[in-house]
Amino acid sequence: MVSYLAFQENILLTINQPSLWIPKVDIFVLMVVSVCFFEEPLRAFEEAHRVLKNDGYLVLGLVLSDSPWADFYKEKAKKGHPIYSHARFYSFGELSSILTQASFRVERVCTTLFEEPQDQEPVKNQEIREGF
Repeated sequence: MVSYLAFQENILLTINQPSLWIPKVDIFVLMVVSVCFFEEPLRAFEEAHRVLKNDGYLVLGLVLSDSPWADFYKEKAKKGHPIYSHARFYSFGELSSILTQASFRVERVCTTLFEEPQDQEPVKNQEIREGF
């Protein structure tokens, strides 16, 4: 079972340009900007693995804990933001470990957020780069 980690905020990017990082397969589970809100991410990944039955992909779109974007959202949480006060951001190492426990392996990592964190305007830079 394979997991693709795609750290991004703009889901339209993945829909408009999926061939850049999503393999051409019929079966995949997509979790975008949601893992940070799961009480038990391991259970969610285990369920994805069960549904995929060893012949699909798990694609994650998220913000890593040690990124400027996570710092931006953590600051909102400190100020009592009704959504981000419930978020828990994970490091790459933490996610890799949880994914391994759920029988996934990380095959590819991409990054898309290169602008300064803000929530007033749509993200303009839709570049995708390998790694994080």
